[in-house]
Amino acid sequence: MQPEEIIRSVKDIYTHNAFMQHCGIKVHSISCGKAAVGLRIDPAIHTNLHGKLHGGLLTTLVDNATGIACAAMGKRVVTVSMTVDFIKGAPSGAMVEAQAEVVSHNDQLITMQIHVYDTDADTLLAAGSCCMLTIADFPGIPEKW
Repeated sequence: MQPEEIIRSVKDIYTHNAFMQHCGIKVHSISCGKAAVGLRIDPAIHTNLHGKLHGGLLTTLVDNATGIACAAMGKRVVTVSMTVDFIKGAPSGAMVEAQAEVVSHNDQLITMQIHVYDTDADTLLAAGSCCMLTIADFPGIPEKW
C-alpha cells in the first residue's frame, strides 16, 4: 500500500467517526506514527465559563490525534493513560490543533508525545503524553511506511 493510500484509509476511518463529527474535529495531517487534528472554537459549544476552549474538548482533541497516529501504524488502540499540562487558554474563534507523535512502542503499549497549539496565535496551549494499548491491527496498514 502506498503512503497516499494509507493516509486515505486512515482518514476515511476517522472522518466517519460520529463523535469527531459531533465535536467538529477535522483531520489535518497523517504520517507514519504522527497525526494532527483540530477545530475552530465555536463559542456556542466549545468554550468554558470563561469563554476559552473547554479542557474536556482539548483532551478529546488529544485522544483523537493519538488514536489516529497509532492507526497510521496499523494499530487499533484504546487509551490507558493521558497526562496533559494546560499552559494557556485559547479564545473563542481560534483554530486549535492537537499534534501527536509515537515516541516508543512494543507489541502492546505505545507511548505518545502530544502538543496542542492555537495555530492562529502560534501559541502552545498544552503538552503531555499518552500511553495507548494495542487491541488489534488495522488490516492492510503497515507498521512502517
